[in-house]
Amino acid sequence: MASMYENKLTVAGFNDENEHEIELYTVNRAQEISDPVKCKIKPTKSPLKLTAATVGIQQDFGGARFSWTNELKSPGF
Repeated sequence: MASMYENKLTVAGFNDENEHEIELYTVNRAQEISDPVKCKIKPTKSPLKLTAATVGIQQDFGGARFSWTNELKSPGF
Protein backbone atom coordinates (compact mmCIF):
# COMPACT_ATOMS: atom_id res chain seq x y z
CA MET A 1 0.00 0.00 0.00
CA ALA A 2 1.35 3.41 -0.90
CA SER A 3 0.27 7.02 -1.13
CA MET A 4 1.38 10.01 -3.16
CA TYR A 5 1.29 12.00 0.10
CA GLU A 6 3.84 9.87 1.94
CA ASN A 7 7.36 8.73 1.14
CA LYS A 8 6.92 5.10 2.14
CA LEU A 9 5.63 1.78 0.88
CA THR A 10 4.09 -1.11 2.82
CA VAL A 11 4.10 -4.60 1.33
CA ALA A 12 1.75 -6.84 3.31
CA GLY A 13 0.27 -10.30 3.02
CA PHE A 14 3.16 -12.64 3.75
CA ASN A 15 2.70 -15.14 6.57
CA ASP A 16 6.24 -16.49 6.53
CA GLU A 17 9.75 -15.19 6.99
CA ASN A 18 11.19 -16.50 3.71
CA GLU A 19 12.78 -14.29 1.09
CA HIS A 20 10.42 -13.38 -1.78
CA GLU A 21 11.00 -11.68 -5.11
CA ILE A 22 8.31 -9.11 -5.82
CA GLU A 23 7.53 -6.71 -8.65
CA LEU A 24 6.55 -3.13 -7.90
CA TYR A 25 4.67 -0.86 -10.28
CA THR A 26 3.68 2.78 -10.17
CA VAL A 27 0.36 4.06 -11.44
CA ASN A 28 -0.08 7.73 -12.31
CA ARG A 29 -3.29 9.75 -12.14
CA ALA A 30 -4.11 8.76 -15.74
CA GLN A 31 -4.01 5.10 -14.59
CA GLU A 32 -0.90 4.38 -16.70
CA ILE A 33 1.21 1.55 -15.26
CA SER A 34 5.00 1.72 -15.23
CA ASP A 35 7.43 -1.05 -16.06
CA PRO A 36 7.97 -3.36 -13.09
CA VAL A 37 10.87 -3.01 -10.69
CA LYS A 38 11.93 -6.36 -9.24
CA CYS A 39 13.28 -6.54 -5.73
CA LYS A 40 13.80 -9.12 -3.02
CA ILE A 41 12.27 -8.75 0.41
CA LYS A 42 12.54 -10.73 3.63
CA PRO A 43 9.42 -10.18 5.74
CA THR A 44 9.46 -9.98 9.51
CA LYS A 45 7.04 -12.02 11.64
CA SER A 46 3.49 -11.21 10.62
CA PRO A 47 1.00 -9.69 13.06
CA LEU A 48 -1.08 -12.86 12.62
CA LYS A 49 1.74 -15.10 13.87
CA LEU A 50 2.56 -12.77 16.76
CA THR A 51 -1.08 -12.63 17.83
CA ALA A 52 -1.70 -16.37 17.36
CA ALA A 53 1.17 -17.12 19.76
CA THR A 54 -0.72 -15.33 22.56
CA VAL A 55 -4.12 -17.05 22.14
CA GLY A 56 -5.51 -18.50 25.35
CA ILE A 57 -8.60 -20.69 25.83
CA GLN A 58 -10.38 -20.95 29.16
CA GLN A 59 -13.36 -23.02 30.17
CA ASP A 60 -16.49 -20.91 30.44
CA PHE A 61 -20.11 -21.56 31.27
CA GLY A 62 -21.57 -23.27 28.21
CA GLY A 63 -18.39 -23.14 26.10
CA ALA A 64 -14.98 -21.56 25.91
CA ARG A 65 -13.55 -18.06 26.37
CA PHE A 66 -10.81 -16.97 24.00
CA SER A 67 -8.29 -14.23 24.72
CA TRP A 68 -5.32 -12.85 22.82
CA THR A 69 -2.96 -9.88 22.71
CA ASN A 70 -2.56 -7.74 19.61
CA GLU A 71 0.50 -5.72 20.60
CA LEU A 72 0.99 -4.22 17.14
CA LYS A 73 -2.64 -3.03 17.09
CA SER A 74 -3.11 -4.54 13.62
CA PRO A 75 -6.63 -4.27 12.23
CA GLY A 76 -8.68 -7.43 12.03
CA PHE A 77 -7.44 -9.05 15.27
